[in-house]
Amino acid sequence: MTAVALLTPPRRDALLAVLALALLLAPVWAPLTHLGDPSYRYERTPVTAANGPIEYANESDALTHRVISTDVACTGGTMESRACFFERRLAAGHTVPTSVSASTSGKVGHFPTFERYDYAVLNGTVYETSYVANRSGEDDGDHRVELALEPVPARRALDSVSMRAERAPAPVRRAAERGTATSHRHLDPPKTPIQVGGDTYYRVYQLGQNDASAFEKLLAGLLRWGSPLVGVTLVVSLSGRFEVRYVGE
Repeated sequence: MTAVALLTPPRRDALLAVLALALLLAPVWAPLTHLGDPSYRYERTPVTAANGPIEYANESDALTHRVISTDVACTGGTMESRACFFERRLAAGHTVPTSVSASTSGKVGHFPTFERYDYAVLNGTVYETSYVANRSGEDDGDHRVELALEPVPARRALDSVSMRAERAPAPVRRAAERGTATSHRHLDPPKTPIQVGGDTYYRVYQLGQNDASAFEKLLAGLLRWGSPLVGVTLVVSLSGRFEVRYVGE
């Protein structure tokens, strides 16, 4: 049996009806094609703690990218922030007193402040921010809490601030695992390294944006808004070919 014989007039009209319905629904499914949408490119750069501090594996990346992590102070860029000068004083053995007191001396585990970062890299060493209650008691018997720094292994700090690839947005995860990724959805990559596997870390960043051409935008508009007009035309042409007949008992 030939294809012409299979495509009988009723079957042809049924196919046209399905096509008309699909065209009428174009405003719903056309955006899913991303025709005419801009695309965003994401790339990775390796981060390591093997040489002492937390740093970019490629020296040039330290000059062209932002900080490695917002949870680690003094890790990127050519200019130091005010926090770096402050933390460098603490790293030299000085402390900064606060207005908070503790009932006992020693390290304070919890402190009622808003933490902007948990670690700092100073002079090739990674430090964790800490709070220590002074051994000298005050008149009321309490101990003044002071800001301090405590050296920690760089690898432990890097692991602590990194996000596992499984938790990252899909484009960021693909870029961390494969090297590059593109997406039609704009997003801000996490401002911290992405952990791939057990011991590999990458900082993912947006490399650039590619806008669709004028021709692609025109096609997208025709697909989304012109298709329903074609669908309506098909419905009108098919309406005269169907006859509804009621057969009583």
